[in-house]
Amino acid sequence: MKILSNIISHPEKDVYRRLRVSNRFVADLLAVKYAEDFFKVCGFVRTSLPVSQNPPNVEAALPPNSETDEGSGPAAPMAEDFLILPASSTEDLTHLKSMLELLETAQPIVPLVFRDTTVLQAAGTRVRALTRDELPADFFTVSREDLRRLMDQQQKAMEESGMLLTKAMRERLKTRERRLYRFVLIRIRLPGELVLQGTFQASETLDDVRAWVLDCLDNQAVVFKLWSPPGVPGLGRSPTARVALEDGFASLVDLGLAPCSLLTLSFEGDLPGSSSVGGSQTAMAANLRPDLLDRVQPLS
Repeated sequence: MKILSNIISHPEKDVYRRLRVSNRFVADLLAVKYAEDFFKVCGFVRTSLPVSQNPPNVEAALPPNSETDEGSGPAAPMAEDFLILPASSTEDLTHLKSMLELLETAQPIVPLVFRDTTVLQAAGTRVRALTRDELPADFFTVSREDLRRLMDQQQKAMEESGMLLTKAMRERLKTRERRLYRFVLIRIRLPGELVLQGTFQASETLDDVRAWVLDCLDNQAVVFKLWSPPGVPGLGRSPTARVALEDGFASLVDLGLAPCSLLTLSFEGDLPGSSSVGGSQTAMAANLRPDLLDRVQPLS
């Protein structure tokens, strides 16, 4: 839009009607599908023009007695592609204004994240939790790097808590944190030994995750809860506690689930049609969509 606005505002300036294809901004723009076709509809023509290999004023930058390479004369021009809007086309600004209005009023195309829904089969043998006596002594040893990292985190938390931040400043801090991650990999431990895996945008909410889980269930009338793993910061609880995730409007970043997290799903009440044989694993397998059960992969 800026390119067309400059031409409409300054139709007499040639610099706005010539776009160097090798320019990083123009190259990124032309990488979008049908972008060059749009420029052609606006009247731009792709043309190869000779461009000097030396930058402008290179001779002035050389020392007075400097010598050039043997037998070298003026730098041979090389051809470079440009998108040029002919001067005659700028006389009819109505067409460019209509194209600019088309860009400004068009509905944005928001790309959808490919969920890549996968069902994983955990190992048949359950992992036994080690007792304190079985853990090595260095497991409880805090290294100098660990201590320094903890002190830095506490110092940062104290500084932020002591600052008087306006609402706009707090929003900017949240936005900066969100920009650290674009996507979040969510794994949900189901009753039994099945794990449901999907990919989300970091800005998506807990309600988006719940809707995805519900779509993966065969019986969508069931009521379930999602539990956060221990150690997730920012939820105002002990780091060893497990708390139900209930704020459906909170983003995955605000919940501390980025860049990846393993949640736990629990059903409220008995599942319809569940069998007593096989326990909760059989009940869960009966509640996943059949097409997902046919594509179960081992969790390596």
